[in-house]
Amino acid sequence: MPTGDAIKGRLFNVTGNAIDGMAEVKGGKRASIHRDAPKFEELTTSAGDPLHRHQSDRPDRALFQGW
Repeated sequence: MPTGDAIKGRLFNVTGNAIDGMAEVKGGKRASIHRDAPKFEELTTSAGDPLHRHQSDRPDRALFQGW
């Protein structure tokens, strides 16, 4: 799966191919969709402050961009 700023606002299938009619994402980093789950010790019961978790320093971006 491609990663980074180039994928913002794009649609991909499960193999990482663009399905939005735009050009394929070339280069950049890729990440596997199959990863090990976090260890139990790394989990937390705190959700934090959801209104401030995704704040952007750019006012033209939505607070919960990508949701």
